[in-house]
Amino acid sequence: MYSFNKTTQTTSFDLLFLIHLHLLFFLLINVTICPLASHGCYEEERRALLNFKSSLDDPSNRLTSWQEGILHENCCNWHGIGCSDESSRVVSIDLRNTNLENYIEETRYGKGTYNPPNTSLTGSIPFSICSQTQYLDLSSNKLSGIISTGIGYCNSLIYLNLGNNFLTENVPKQLENAKGLLFLQLNDNNLSGTFPNSIEKLLNLEILDLGNNNMEGIIPTGLGLLVGLKILSLRSNNFSGPIPKEIYNLPNLQILDLSINNLSGSILKIGNLRWLLSRPTEKYHFRDPGLDFSEKLMNFQFQFKMVIKGVMRKFEQLYVSSGIDLSCNALEGNIPEEIGQLEGLSMLNLSHNQFSGLIPATVGSMKGLESLDLRDNKLSGLIPQSLASLDFLSYLNLSSNNFSGRIPRGEHFDTLSGDGSVYANNSLLCGFLTNRTCDTDQNSITTDKHVDWLFYSFMALGFGVGFWGPFVVLLIRKEKWWFGYWRLVDIVAVRVTRLVY
Repeated sequence: MYSFNKTTQTTSFDLLFLIHLHLLFFLLINVTICPLASHGCYEEERRALLNFKSSLDDPSNRLTSWQEGILHENCCNWHGIGCSDESSRVVSIDLRNTNLENYIEETRYGKGTYNPPNTSLTGSIPFSICSQTQYLDLSSNKLSGIISTGIGYCNSLIYLNLGNNFLTENVPKQLENAKGLLFLQLNDNNLSGTFPNSIEKLLNLEILDLGNNNMEGIIPTGLGLLVGLKILSLRSNNFSGPIPKEIYNLPNLQILDLSINNLSGSILKIGNLRWLLSRPTEKYHFRDPGLDFSEKLMNFQFQFKMVIKGVMRKFEQLYVSSGIDLSCNALEGNIPEEIGQLEGLSMLNLSHNQFSGLIPATVGSMKGLESLDLRDNKLSGLIPQSLASLDFLSYLNLSSNNFSGRIPRGEHFDTLSGDGSVYANNSLLCGFLTNRTCDTDQNSITTDKHVDWLFYSFMALGFGVGFWGPFVVLLIRKEKWWFGYWRLVDIVAVRVTRLVY
């Protein structure tokens, strides 16, 4: 009995052991294998992201989810990472404003100053997974060094934002491999050199922002090939030479900001900016790229800076007012009359240049204009009365020019004047908001006084002749006095009539 029970117990134990082992194996399969089969990321991509993290300093601990371990195996769940629902490939990396820095061991030079070594982002940005990545945003961090040539592997990119970092040197030629790129923002860095030739070959670009860098040389005519451009910002660089006429032929251009450079020459006819010929009625949106991440791209936000109504404004979304800002350059010549064709333009800033001649009266046709800044130029002549017909105009600055004549008046237009600073430093202006009376007003006053004097003189003479004349005639009986008196009356009447008329 004992041996039978022992055998039975042993058999039962073995059976329970096998069952538990089976359950454990089943759990391991479900924990490790199943997630990778349905929702996990690829091992090489996970490793590349971990290598990327190891090259960065993350003082804000934004990348705590990026780590080894069974609970963090799926990199698609990591902070800032997005994967395709169909392929589980990493298609977006969004680490903007996470306070990331290149990991550099501090080295002291001289009197305690920190001078980090010309560090490259080669091997830091995870280029090994870039072949599938459509959205890469590392903006508003503290990344330094050059943009690696490895960016050429990111040939699926639609959106690339490396703005507001400390990147140096020029944009690598290999960027031209990203043929489908729609959005490129490299602003607020320390990039130098001439305009990157690689960008001229990105024929699908719709937004290009290279503002606030140290680039120099001329603006290439090749930009005219980017017919899809809606926003072009090269502000605050060292570009020189004329503005290429090809830019004025971009049919979809909505924002043009070339301010704070060393541009020279005159403005050519700009009536070919077709999108600005009528007031826009729809929001801006990307063309549908037809890729996995298109839905997010349609709804993404970005930061874009531009001076509007005299104030630097930051736009957080793609729907922004249309505008042309050519301020703070060395542009000269006349403002072309064709500018009046841009009825859809909301903002025009030509201040701090050397423009001369008249303000064309055609500006009155720019019905959508909300802001006009022409201060600090050499403009002269009359301020056109047509400006007073712009009902949407809410900001105006014409100070520091050579305007003359009467300041236009209008019920709405008068509200833009404020304390008169709008017209300051135009010594020949007169009328409204000035201490100078216009010549036409003075002539009108003088003429009115002259006519009044003649009128009262004529009345007095008429009264004298009409009342006293017959009385005198009755007293004078001599015929020679009679005829002499009426001759005198006729002569005086004729002369008074000529003076009045």
